[in-house]
Amino acid sequence: MRQAALALALAAGGCGDPNVTEDFRSVVATGGRETVQVPARDLAETMARTGFTRQEILDHGPAIRNALAVQGGAEFRRDGAVAALFSVMDGSLYVVSRRGGTYVHDLSG
Repeated sequence: MRQAALALALAAGGCGDPNVTEDFRSVVATGGRETVQVPARDLAETMARTGFTRQEILDHGPAIRNALAVQGGAEFRRDGAVAALFSVMDGSLYVVSRRGGTYVHDLSG
């Protein structure tokens, strides 16, 4: 009887609300107003201006660029906390970063 109760408790403990699960990815695509293929050079420049290290640009830039192209927005997490938000709107790339504040980069030219 005890073994059955223990098995039931362990099985129930493994069930959880999927809305409460934690996401440990560094880059998460978010919905934006428009999707655009941001030139790699523009994204790297914008990331550098908003406090990203060179290594972070190399490691996470491609995923951020892909998220902007597919969903129109990206959320970057550092140590489990949101460190920056990226979004494209009206031909400009908007970045809000904990390290570097807010920056708007014109993508039209």
